[in-house]
Amino acid sequence: MVINERVQGILLCLFAALIIWQAGELSSVPGTTYGPGLLPTMGGVALLYLGAHIFWKAHRAQCKQPLIDWRAWSNKGSLRIAALWTFAGVAAGFYLMPAIGFLLYGAVFMMGLMLIMGGRLLTTLIISTVTLGAAYYLFTQVFYVPLPRGSLPLPW
Repeated sequence: MVINERVQGILLCLFAALIIWQAGELSSVPGTTYGPGLLPTMGGVALLYLGAHIFWKAHRAQCKQPLIDWRAWSNKGSLRIAALWTFAGVAAGFYLMPAIGFLLYGAVFMMGLMLIMGGRLLTTLIISTVTLGAAYYLFTQVFYVPLPRGSLPLPW
């Protein structure tokens, strides 16, 4: 699937506006000069600029490309399955991650996606274990972000 750059620019601008709006909703910390919304707002402004730039360059080039070209997906069933797995997995993650935890959910989601995309089982196991372990350590021990542990009696 090929999406025209004009559409990509508009979508990026809309996403940037959502980030800026949500960053403005964050409550400020008393006694600080800058609140927690500063970094997301700066990122949103940068995305807004980049989205507008992408749109403007594509518009000026007067590209005759269709807005969305589906021909690249016409004969690739694994890409469709991978896209469905991703969308369904993200949606299911809102409900499953608090119940089974970040590590178990992440392992099932990541290994499933890698296997759908044609990865070998041993490679998939190694990459998903290392990636999820590193992400879990980084967020819980370095950034002090509590990730869902799940309600199942697991050793972690």
